[in-house]
Amino acid sequence: MAGDDNRLKPFRKAFPAARVLLGAFTDYDSTPFVPSVLAVRSDAPIRRHLDSISSFRNAVAMCFVLRARAAVAAGKHGTEASYSDLFDFHPAEIDRVGRVQIHSAALANFVGKPDSLAFGPSPALDRRLDLCFCDVTLSRLLSRAWRTAFVRRQRRRELLPLFRSLEIAFQAAAIPQKNIGSLYDFGLTIAHWVSALEVLVYPLFGHASQERSLTFLAQIPIDDRVLAARRYRASHNKSLRLNALQKTCSLIYRARNKFLHGDRFHKSHLVPWPKRRTRLPDLAAVMYREALRHCLHDIFKLPVPTLSTLDSESISGWFQEEVYDGAIRKAFNLKRDTHR
Repeated sequence: MAGDDNRLKPFRKAFPAARVLLGAFTDYDSTPFVPSVLAVRSDAPIRRHLDSISSFRNAVAMCFVLRARAAVAAGKHGTEASYSDLFDFHPAEIDRVGRVQIHSAALANFVGKPDSLAFGPSPALDRRLDLCFCDVTLSRLLSRAWRTAFVRRQRRRELLPLFRSLEIAFQAAAIPQKNIGSLYDFGLTIAHWVSALEVLVYPLFGHASQERSLTFLAQIPIDDRVLAARRYRASHNKSLRLNALQKTCSLIYRARNKFLHGDRFHKSHLVPWPKRRTRLPDLAAVMYREALRHCLHDIFKLPVPTLSTLDSESISGWFQEEVYDGAIRKAFNLKRDTHR
C-alpha cells in the first residue's frame, strides 16, 4: 500500500519515528515522494517470518515484471516496471519498539530515533515507472499458491520449491549493473533464469538438466499452431524437434553454459537476432513465465482455460497472453496464426 494510506494512521500515531521515515524520501530533484509499505496485520493468520513476506513480495513483483519484459521483447514497451529493483526492501525499517533500524553497511546498522532522515531512490532505477499492467492470470494463480502455502499451510512440499524459484527469478530480473551493464552482468542474469527454471523442473523429474527442461516445456499446451509447430532442431544425446518456446530455452542454455563454463562469450549469445533486436534475457523472462504458469496449473490440477470458459474477471488475462506470444513471434519472425 502507499505510505500515506489511511490504514497506516494508527501505526504513524503509535510510532513517531515512522512519520519521520515515511517523510524522508525525495527524488533526484528534491521533490518529496512517499514510498510503498508492505504491512502485516498483527492478527494475520501467517507466521511473520521473512520467507512468507518475501515470497509475497516476489509473487507480486513477478506479476508486473514478467509481463513488462514480454512487452520489451515484443517491441511494445512503455513505462512499465521491467526490473525487480522497484520492489526491493529498503534497508530502513521500524522495529517493535518504534526505533528506526537501518541495515546498511554505510551506516553500520544504525539504530535510534533520529530527528531527520534523508533517502533517495536507487540511482539505477527510474521511479516514474508505473504499475498499470499486471499479469492477471499469474496474479490469480500466485495468490492462490501463497494463501495455500503460507495462510493455510497446506501442500508446502509442492509449493515451497515454487516460491524458491520465484526468489531466484527476482534476482534474475534485477537491473544488470554490478559490472556497469557488461556482458558479465547479462551472463549472470541468464544463469539465474536457468536456475529459476530448473527449480521448477526438479520436483517433477527428480533431476534438472537441459533435456528435462525441454521435456517440461514440451508439455505446455499452445493454442497458436505457428508457435506450437516443431520447426527447429537440436541434439541432446538424440535428435530433437523443438517448438519456438523450446528453442528459446535451448538458446538460453547455450548462452548460460558458454558463460559459466568460461568459454568465449560475446554479444551474439545474448542477441541471436540482431536485426530484430530481441535480447535473450527478455525472452528468458517470457520462457520462465510460461513454465511458471504451467507449473501452477499442474499443481492445482486446473483445466487449460479457453475463451468460452473464462469469467468476466479473467477475460483480460486471456487477451494478455498475446503479449507473451507476440514476444516469441517477434524473436523468431513468425506470423500470427490466423485460424485460431
